[in-house]
Amino acid sequence: EKDGADAKLAIIENLLHHKDEGDQLIDNCYRQLQTVLEQTNISGHPSLLKEFEDQKKAWETFLVRCTDTQTKLCQLCSRWTEFEEIVDVLTSWIKQKESQVKDQSLRSTHEAKQSHLDKLKSVEEEIFSKGEAFNKASEQSQSIEGESELSVKVSHLLTRHQSLKNLTRVSQTSFVYYFLFDTPTSSLVFLSQPSDLLPV
Repeated sequence: EKDGADAKLAIIENLLHHKDEGDQLIDNCYRQLQTVLEQTNISGHPSLLKEFEDQKKAWETFLVRCTDTQTKLCQLCSRWTEFEEIVDVLTSWIKQKESQVKDQSLRSTHEAKQSHLDKLKSVEEEIFSKGEAFNKASEQSQSIEGESELSVKVSHLLTRHQSLKNLTRVSQTSFVYYFLFDTPTSSLVFLSQPSDLLPV
């Protein structure tokens, strides 16, 4: 999960922050080794030198692993952050469209109802065109490892997007019924083209 990755990253960055101190300790050990070698029979030098080289190599290997892990975690956290922003934008967008579609304010005139129907048509076009962005977010959620919470959010967004498409169609249908059953006969000239009211 992202919180766990952030915690690991903080630990690794703290360790790397002390790299210079570790390097200094290695240098001190090397200087002390030189003193010991001067006081030790030459036959004992290889084992002492090997022990020092092993410790130095272990330290260098540790630093390389820390640096590699830091890079991977930074990239992963960056991808998570970017994806969170995408999810937030889609969430805000769908809330706005849900509000527009669910707007059931009283519209007493024919012109007001026609205007609202036209608005619903426009919103429906936006909703369908936004489908690609939701599908892309779904694909991204499957490719980003270790962030189940975001995957669940995206799944819910996809469900809401589908429900919004259905709700928009139902809302338009309700206004079409208004024109069919509540509009004076003199105003029914456009009903010869019902497809103009409700997109197929």
